Order: sequence, then structure tokens, then C-alpha cells
Amino acid sequence: MPETNSPSSLGPQVVQARKAKAWSQEDLAEHSGISLRTIQRLERGQGNPRPYTLRQLRQVLELPEATPQEITSDPEGLSDADRVRLHQLNLLSGLALLLPGLHLIAVWLLWRRRQNYSVPTSWGRKLFSVQLLWLVALLVAMLLTPIITSLVGQVSIGKVSVFFLVYLNLLLANLVMLIRHGIHIERGRLQYLEKVPNLI
Repeated sequence: MPETNSPSSLGPQVVQARKAKAWSQEDLAEHSGISLRTIQRLERGQGNPRPYTLRQLRQVLELPEATPQEITSDPEGLSDADRVRLHQLNLLSGLALLLPGLHLIAVWLLWRRRQNYSVPTSWGRKLFSVQLLWLVALLVAMLLTPIITSLVGQVSIGKVSVFFLVYLNLLLANLVMLIRHGIHIERGRLQYLEKVPNLI
């Protein structure tokens, strides 16, 4: 099967290879981990697939390796510079462990003040939105915890207050998110953030 340099000519290859395996589009989505919508668009020759998408499809369908032009043609692919800048935003979000709420201001200022800070806009917004959602969850939990504990008549577990345990668990959850973001940024695989609403 010949190599291709454009997504529009890659589409027929994907269709042919998929049918050769007697797979439906849903089957291909399941085997590759790529969303059904992305596969449908790719087979129609629409949009520019990310490097990760190309690699996954080529591996699953046993297609020829991508050419350098294909790998660099995706405007949303993460370059080394993109990774560094997204890592900086992600690490700065770690201030949430010390100063919840103020970390968002620090991230926002870093992102907005530097005109040449060319973080991929979509992923930068997603990372910021995740932290904003976490802060909302923290505030809601801090407001509801005293009410719930007073209603059930239990304000502590052993010698540790329930309020502190809830707060600590939310901080740990944020730490896990930061670590996960860092791993995926390094791999250039941030598609799992696509379902996060843009709040800015």
C-alpha cells in the first residue's frame, strides 16, 4: 500500500485496511482507542489528524510509517517547545497544593502577560479549566462538609476532623491530576482533555 503525504489521501487507505480486517468503524475505534468521530472524519478526508492518531491507526491497521511531512503537518501536534510551556503551566498549577485559588491567578498572569508565550491555545485553556473546576469542587465541598457533619452528628473520624480529611483528599486528587497531565504532556497525548469544557 503506497505512502501518502496528506490526510485526504490517507482516508482511502484507512477504509481499505479496515475492510480488509472486516472491521466496522466502531471496531476500529475500539482497537485503536481513537474516537469514532475522528475516524469518520479521517475516512472522509477532513481535518488534520494528530501525530498520535496517525501512529495508532498505522499500528493497528499495519499501514506504512508516516512521512516527516505528515508528522509535522498537524497544527495541534505538540512540539518540544509546546511541551516545555505546557509543563510550566502544569507545574505552576501545583501552587494549588499551597495556595488554592491563587494558583489560578499565577497561571493566568503567566499565560496572558507574555505575548510570545505560544502555548497551544486549546490545551492551555483545557488545563486552566480543569483547575477552575477543581477550585469550584473545593469550595462546594468546604461549604457542604460542615453542614453534612452537623446533620449526621459526626465532625471527626478518630482525632481527625472530617473537614480536614475532605480538604486533604481534594488536594491529593489535584496532585494526581497534575502528575497525569505531566505524563500526557510529555507523551503529546492530551486528547483525554477534549471533553473538558472551555471555561475561559
